Amino acid sequence: MGVGKKGKKDLPKRSRSSLEKRETRAFYVIMTPFLLMFLIYRLFPMAWGVYISFTNFSGFNGDTMKMVGIDNYIRVFTDNEALASLGRTFVIGVIVIPLSIIICNTFAILLSFLKRGIGIYRTLFYLPAIMPVVAVGTMWRGMFLRDGGVINELIKLFSGEPVNWMGYDHAGYALMIMLLWGAGSGLLNNIAAIKNIPTELFEASRLDGANVWQQITRIILPLSSPMNYMALVTGVITSLQLYGQPMTLSGNGMATVPVRPLYTYMVHAYQQIFVNLRFGYGMALTVFVVLIMVALTVVNEKLSQKWVHTD
Repeated sequence: MGVGKKGKKDLPKRSRSSLEKRETRAFYVIMTPFLLMFLIYRLFPMAWGVYISFTNFSGFNGDTMKMVGIDNYIRVFTDNEALASLGRTFVIGVIVIPLSIIICNTFAILLSFLKRGIGIYRTLFYLPAIMPVVAVGTMWRGMFLRDGGVINELIKLFSGEPVNWMGYDHAGYALMIMLLWGAGSGLLNNIAAIKNIPTELFEASRLDGANVWQQITRIILPLSSPMNYMALVTGVITSLQLYGQPMTLSGNGMATVPVRPLYTYMVHAYQQIFVNLRFGYGMALTVFVVLIMVALTVVNEKLSQKWVHTD
């Protein structure tokens, strides 16, 4: 049985010091494997990636690799494909992130007031969040097929014309529909936040004559705003890392270039590193988008002080 804080105070000074040393040693013994794995598989690759972003490394020129300064980073701003793909990624994020938050809040509010079957509905809405990206992309690609796809078959039932979802004009919409399908990833957090709101607030608001809409806008949304803030931050980071979803949805293989609406920023970085063997420039693209993530996170943190209620 461990010794509590009160028990420690009752021990002699020498025994208490010995106990604290044993606890410190035990802590470092337990944490050492994690720290080693973090250094080997996270910190070192990150440091190496940042380093080669300042070089002309191509994967095979280790003996002739040399520093090129910030040339790779300057190239990001002169690469039309990089800027176009970054803009395309921003557009997808600007559309998908707010809609995902709205969908998540809507279903969280509805489910929080259900009395029966809530566990089934929670599971159904959260299921897309735990499915592998490759499986999701493959499934939706089958649904978007021009001939025999589920969505086009439904369109035919209403006398509509089949849509070439994987073509240039509609591929972007197909990607956003697939991303919105996984909007329930934050559903459980929002439901938990709503459940934690004191019932006295709802009772007091009803006595004051507040209707359901006023309860939602004046009580539920403000008090669940920390969950929406977390969804906003994670949504921004996730949208800037879009790679697996557009590549699997295109179905052309990892070494080929998808149609332009699916050509996101990280797809461009992948092409530069693994297809064109421009490791230095590709890592500069990656570091650059990490800096954008950090900047947007700081901006979100500053703006959150105006709409996120943490009291």
